[in-house]
Amino acid sequence: MGKKLVLIDVGNTTVDIRIKVTGKPGFGTVKRFFTKEPKFHNSDYLKTVLNGMENIDYVIYSSVVPDWTEIIILTLQELKILGLDAKKDFFHNESDFNNIDLKKLGTDFIVNYYGVRFSLKFDSAIVISLGTATTFFIIKNQKFIGATIAPGIETGLNGLILDTALLNAGSYNFNEQWLGENTFDAISAGTINGHFAMIDGMVQKLRNTFKVRDVIVTGGNLKYLKVQLEQEGFFVCEDLIFQGLEWLLKQKNLT
Repeated sequence: MGKKLVLIDVGNTTVDIRIKVTGKPGFGTVKRFFTKEPKFHNSDYLKTVLNGMENIDYVIYSSVVPDWTEIIILTLQELKILGLDAKKDFFHNESDFNNIDLKKLGTDFIVNYYGVRFSLKFDSAIVISLGTATTFFIIKNQKFIGATIAPGIETGLNGLILDTALLNAGSYNFNEQWLGENTFDAISAGTINGHFAMIDGMVQKLRNTFKVRDVIVTGGNLKYLKVQLEQEGFFVCEDLIFQGLEWLLKQKNLT
């Protein structure tokens, strides 16, 4: 029987917990919840989740939220489960990252780089992650050479809705007409379509500047633009960060 691995991705919006049994394809979704939701934001809740999975061999986590990193460490210590921080507990060759100071680079960039390079096996690519922020980074000739960060789709939507009178949250979607005849449809066109246009423009600029053709897209906000991005010929990989985490475990012969 294969080893049971738990992989945790902590972003600014959600905590995503997956399970991987070695020798079997894919990742099973265990829980996904809002990072700042009080009823989830504690060691007791995480302990309940992990206790629901018997015989865990290892936990590996990527976290960009310091207090959640502390919650994970405390929980794993109490449960006596071996836990590995994707950034701190592994060797990272700075030359792979163009000698960037990795202390100043988010763990998600590092782990997604490994997912692209060693799991998907791209030597050069534009990598887009749609989350709290929409980020772009470039891999060229196997090296991470830099990134950009823009506000994410829901970040923009929430800012508009919270600060504008008489607007309510709703199911905003890509507007095929690119114009709205009412406020709701106009917001969809401006925020969802506008974000697509931003991505399209950034990709064109990055392709022309860095001579990189392939585009890989991941992240929780893929749901808004998945169809449109696939139509552009972009490679959609929803579980990219988990592929990167799995690759890291392989480097320590833990899979």
